[in-house]
Amino acid sequence: MPNCFTHPDRESETQCPYCAKSFCDDCLLLHGNLDRITCTNCFNSIAGRLRSSISRRRLFAVAGLLLGPYLFYVGYVRGSDTTTALIGIACIIASAVNLARIKTYRDTLQFRPYTHTPNPSSAKSG
Repeated sequence: MPNCFTHPDRESETQCPYCAKSFCDDCLLLHGNLDRITCTNCFNSIAGRLRSSISRRRLFAVAGLLLGPYLFYVGYVRGSDTTTALIGIACIIASAVNLARIKTYRDTLQFRPYTHTPNPSSAKSG
């Protein structure tokens, strides 16, 4: 068994799938809805990228929600141009997609400590 990267005096049973280093159970986290295993350093790296993406997507969503109805109004209601109206509808749909992605990213930022549960098939029955 390899030793923990952070605690060399402890044995590790699990590797971080992102950096492939071995860690003990105290050094690992479960994050997201799928309970993905990761070490603290990799989680912080992932979280930083997601936070910047959340703020960027929030900006796009607000811009689309403001611009979309206006373009639809100009293109369809005022009879200016059908293409402008379709672009307005596309802006509104893109805003909804961005808002859904923001929720997914926020769910991914949720984490809890990793607790190793032994495999039931490997446990001795007695």
